[in-house]
Amino acid sequence: MTLAYVRAELGEVAEAAAMCRDLTESDLPIEVRGLAWSAWGLLHLRAGELVHARECIDRALGMLEQPRELGFAYLNSGTVAMSSGDLARAGIDLRLASSLLASAGEHVDAAKTRHNAAYVSLLKGDVAEAVREMERVRPILSRESAVLAAVCDQDRAEALRAAGMEEAADDALVAAIAAFDKEALRQFQAEAELVRARTLVQRRPELARDIARQARRRFSRRGSEGWALRAQSVALWAEISTGSRSLRSMRTAKELASQLRAVGVVEDAMLADLSVIRLLIRRGQLVEASAKADSIAQPSDIGTRLLLHEIRGDLARARGERTRSLAHVRSGLAELHAWQSTFGSLDLQSSVVSHGRQLAIDGMRMALQDGSPGLVHEWAERGRALAGRVTPVRSPADPALADELAELRRLSTLDQQNAAQREQVAALQSRVREHAWQGVGSGETTEPIGIRDLQDALGEAAEVALITLGGQITGLVVTADDARVVGLGEVAPALEHLDRIRADLDVLASGVLGSLGAQVQASLDRSTAALADQVIAPLLPILGERPVVLTPSSGLARTPWPMLPGLRGRPLCVPRSATAWVAAADLPPIGDRVGLVAGPRVARAGAEVAAVARVRRGAHRLDDEHADVDAVRELAGRSDVLHVAAHGVHSEENPLFSGLELADGTFFGY
Repeated sequence: MTLAYVRAELGEVAEAAAMCRDLTESDLPIEVRGLAWSAWGLLHLRAGELVHARECIDRALGMLEQPRELGFAYLNSGTVAMSSGDLARAGIDLRLASSLLASAGEHVDAAKTRHNAAYVSLLKGDVAEAVREMERVRPILSRESAVLAAVCDQDRAEALRAAGMEEAADDALVAAIAAFDKEALRQFQAEAELVRARTLVQRRPELARDIARQARRRFSRRGSEGWALRAQSVALWAEISTGSRSLRSMRTAKELASQLRAVGVVEDAMLADLSVIRLLIRRGQLVEASAKADSIAQPSDIGTRLLLHEIRGDLARARGERTRSLAHVRSGLAELHAWQSTFGSLDLQSSVVSHGRQLAIDGMRMALQDGSPGLVHEWAERGRALAGRVTPVRSPADPALADELAELRRLSTLDQQNAAQREQVAALQSRVREHAWQGVGSGETTEPIGIRDLQDALGEAAEVALITLGGQITGLVVTADDARVVGLGEVAPALEHLDRIRADLDVLASGVLGSLGAQVQASLDRSTAALADQVIAPLLPILGERPVVLTPSSGLARTPWPMLPGLRGRPLCVPRSATAWVAAADLPPIGDRVGLVAGPRVARAGAEVAAVARVRRGAHRLDDEHADVDAVRELAGRSDVLHVAAHGVHSEENPLFSGLELADGTFFGY
């Protein structure tokens, strides 16, 4: 049996199957023949032939009695169920396998089983539970071999992909592929390449297509035809993502769906079905596309479910049914937010937004085409609420997390880091991030405020929403008695002005310009005036002298709005959304306890907090070396208002590693 497995891994699949078949037909004891059926099922599983794998393993389960052998059979059975999309049976079988193997003293294989159970949690959408359990068993598995360590890295990368962290996932997959290549494990290498293709398909479809085709060739060379079909399905989806609408692609997708179902790979067959529908829509065959869409069952994978909502929205739009299309898009976003609400981590809630970005874009595009201020307001708010519609959470105190942040803080204060220290920083950041994933979500979401309720709340103020889509900027101005949509031209010139503004501000902030200061200031004045002429001046006839609540798109969010003519000197606030601004009015009154912090290397920090202290007598104040992280955290805990004058540190990769510079290092967002 072991030799058969080795031969199969070397590509001699037919010969390996013949060896197992001979054993099952022999007159050996029933327990041995049961093992042979289990081994044969494993060969089918490795080849991606799930129907035959199920038949063999079910035969084995009826013949085995010893805990060890039965445990391995249930491990294989659970893996087949997982690959087939039967997650309920997978969970039951893997729990049984773990218990049986542990009782037989097979602790490494029991850890493998728990790792597979964690993967089932991932398929169910519970990313935090999957990562938590994978990390628990990783020390056991990684000690066994470099191959098992690479398998752990591959599955962790899938968790990162599900969490929307595609770049981190891709880095982990590249490392896993290299490890499998070094050991000449072509099946493992091809599986990792297939996961990488799935990770890249939205951002870089051409590269994803090439990687999936390469994986398919590897699978075919070793006789893993079921896996080859799965790779072909991803390669086809990537091809369609580049805009293909060919009849050849249509025929291939239909054949693939049928072939994948024949071997029991339901989720990948569904991806092929979605490929067919998208091609039918592009080719104008809407009746056939509708029939196909109606026949698709609910996918178990959250990403596939959101994709189905997106495609049904595309279909309704192609049929001229804008209201129905918007309903599909809303339903998809509601499902995303329900999933987000299960997470107790702010950065996990934020990162999974990538799964719903296209739905939000589709809704916004239809709203702008319609031109109704109410509809434009709704979708501007839904877009801004992708990461803010879930009730905020605060993770429980975690001593391990505090220790890791302290070590990260120490390393971040070093002027220069060597390669080992940079690697240590990356590992610490990864652990901190995943520790923070362990909190439990609130399960609560909020609906964006409607335009009528916003008008009731505005009073004398006006709300300005700036939307960028398709290379254009659109402004929406809402007052208590009016709402208008205004075109504001192309995005590119506005971003050029903004780049010059940021550069001039950086130069002026250096304080060492001398005679050049006047020239830089003149450049800044020209750029702010030009940007204001484009995005603010056309709105002034509607705004009048009103205070402004401004909600910009992410592309314009770095604009120093109070410096722009038309907004300069005007009461102005920039909340994350109009919904959040209205909700803030219902917060309880702020108390009188004030904490003041002066961070290091800020020339006028001391003067600033001293000025506040004169106004707010009784305020508690921290300066110089006393303003360290622990002291500031303690002060924050007993203050109603915390006023900090300090430099900021920004992290593009993960905003919660941004923070404030204090006496002993960064006070992180975590």
